[in-house]
Amino acid sequence: WAPPLTSERIPSRIMSGPDTTLSPALETLLSKEVLNQWDSDRLKIKKVTVSDPETLKIQFPPQMVITYLVVMDAKGARADEKYESLDPAAVEVKPKGVRRRYSDFVWLRNMIRKCFPGLLIPLLPPKKVFGNKEHTFVKSRCAKLQEFLERVVSRYEFIARSRPFILFVTKHKDEFEREKKRIERLLAKIESSVRCELYEKLFRKNKKLLSSEIPKDPSDIVHFMKTFLEESKTHISSVATSAAIVAEDFKQISSHAYKIYSNMGDSKAAEAASDAEVDVDLSGRVLLKTRVEKMGEQMERMKASHDRIARDASREFDDTKAMIEIVNDWQLVYKRLEALRRSNKEKDAAEKEGLEKLSVLLLKILFHEELKFYWTNKIERFKDAHSQFAAEQLKIAETLSKVWVGEENSKLAKGQPGAL
Repeated sequence: WAPPLTSERIPSRIMSGPDTTLSPALETLLSKEVLNQWDSDRLKIKKVTVSDPETLKIQFPPQMVITYLVVMDAKGARADEKYESLDPAAVEVKPKGVRRRYSDFVWLRNMIRKCFPGLLIPLLPPKKVFGNKEHTFVKSRCAKLQEFLERVVSRYEFIARSRPFILFVTKHKDEFEREKKRIERLLAKIESSVRCELYEKLFRKNKKLLSSEIPKDPSDIVHFMKTFLEESKTHISSVATSAAIVAEDFKQISSHAYKIYSNMGDSKAAEAASDAEVDVDLSGRVLLKTRVEKMGEQMERMKASHDRIARDASREFDDTKAMIEIVNDWQLVYKRLEALRRSNKEKDAAEKEGLEKLSVLLLKILFHEELKFYWTNKIERFKDAHSQFAAEQLKIAETLSKVWVGEENSKLAKGQPGAL
C-alpha cells in the first residue's frame, strides 16, 4: 500500500495545465500535442470502417491470407497529417485506407495493452484455424473487427492518437512492418515511472480520480474481484452457449413448420375433390395451415430473441475477460513490487518507487474508471434486451395458454381477428 495520490503530492505543473516538458520515453507513446490536448476537438475522429475483405497470396511462408480495408475518417486541425492513409503507390485508388490482416489487429491490441496497462481494451473476435476463408465467416469477422476499432476509439480518444494506432491506420506494407518492430523495441524499454507520468498527464483533469483513496490491503480485494470475474465468465459462457443452442432449435422448428405449410396446398386438395365430384369441406385444412404458418412465424421471433441473448452474453463474456486482464496487470505490478520490497536492495530504490506509484494509479483507475465502465455496460446491455425478451415470453405464454383452453380454436372457427 502507498499513500493516496492527492493534489498536494502532484506537481503543480500537472495540476495547472499543459506542460511542454516531456521525457523522450513518454513521447514514444504519445506526441506532446496529444498528451496536452487529447480531450480537445482539434482532432475529432468521426468514424472508422473495416470493409472489402480480399484474399492475398504471400510468398513466405506460402499461404493465402485475408486482408481488410481500414479507413479512418477524422476532422480538425492537422487531421490529414495525422490520419492520411493514401498509398503513395496507388494515389488514385479510392477510398483511402490501408490493408490489414487479422494478425495486424492482434498486434495493435497487444501494443495498446502495453501502452496503456490497466485500461479495458475490447477483445478481438477469436482466431479460427479451419474455415477462416469461408464467405460467411469472413463477412462476420469483418463486422466484428470494425466493432473492435469503434469501441477502441470511442472509449478514450488518446488511445486512437497513440503511436501504435496512428501507425496501424496510416502506414503501408514494408514501412508498416519496419515501424511495428521499432514500436515494439521502444515499448520494451518503458519504465514504470514513465507510465506514471503518462497517466498523471492524461487524467490530470480528473481530480476526483487522482485524489481518491484506495484500500489499505488492496491485494485481498483484487483477488476477490478476480475470483468473482472468473466465476461470472463461466456462468456467462453457459448462458451464451445455451441461448445459441435454443436459437438453433427454434430455427429448425420454424424451417419444418414452413415445409409443412408448403405441403398443405389446399388448392390441390380442392382440385382432387372436384375431379372426384365430392363435396368436401376444406375449412379444417385451411385453419390448420393458418396455424402452422403462425407457428413458423412465432418460432422465428423466438429464434431472434435467443440470438439477441446469445449475442449480448458473448459481448459480456469478452468484456469480463478484458476486466480480468486489467486485474492481472495490477497483480503483476504488485508481485514485482513485493519482490523488490523483500530484496530491499539500494540499486532497486528508483524502480521500487516507480512501481509503488504505478500500483496506486492502476488501482485508482481500476476502481473508479474501468470497473464503473464495465458495470454500466453490463447493466445497459441487458436492461433493454431482457425487458423486451421477458415481454415477448409473457405474450407467448398467454397466447399458448389460450390455445390449450380452446379460446383460439373458437376464434378460428368464428373467423375472428387476432387468432393464432
